[in-house]
Amino acid sequence: MVANVDSLSLAVLFVIALFTNGVTAKGDDGGLLPPGAEVVGQEHMETLSDGMDDYTLLFDGKDEIKCHVYGADILEAPFTGEECIHWWLESYYEEDDARYHIITRQADSDLYLEVGDVFVEVRFPEHGFKPNYKKRYESGKQPEHFGSAGPEFLGYPEATYYEWRLNPGKEHKVTVSVFGGAYEVPEGVEYVTNYVFTFK
Repeated sequence: MVANVDSLSLAVLFVIALFTNGVTAKGDDGGLLPPGAEVVGQEHMETLSDGMDDYTLLFDGKDEIKCHVYGADILEAPFTGEECIHWWLESYYEEDDARYHIITRQADSDLYLEVGDVFVEVRFPEHGFKPNYKKRYESGKQPEHFGSAGPEFLGYPEATYYEWRLNPGKEHKVTVSVFGGAYEVPEGVEYVTNYVFTFK
């Protein structure tokens, strides 16, 4: 990496009346991407907003939009076994009045936001809401199935376990941040822009 283009996070004003007014979901009632749906990459966020001039949104992670989110598959959350389209896990333990991070993990799943008549892929999802599950266990007393999420979740002193889920067929508030970077490649320098979607 030769440069960090953080100024891209303050880059552009997008016109998004469709977003702020909300949309009626056209996806599958179960929260899955419908067959034959038109999917576009995250780089099309700007062009999708062309021609809508009632509202503006700065993609700096501050303004909220409301839209439906869909998945490619129904998943089973590792800690609770609940159905979802995406999940995040974290665990921490406390020792000598200090809090230590054990591990963070999230599903390797495909997510899409409905924007008008197309579905925008979400490559970088983050959670910004309270965990759906939070519980503390002493070492050796965690449910056995916790180990399916990874052996790192077991074998520590008393630890607290967190799970966040995106449930199928739900509408969410979302903030979007734009981040970029410049990378050395054989042909010179390649500039990359990514969108981070934080679900509230």
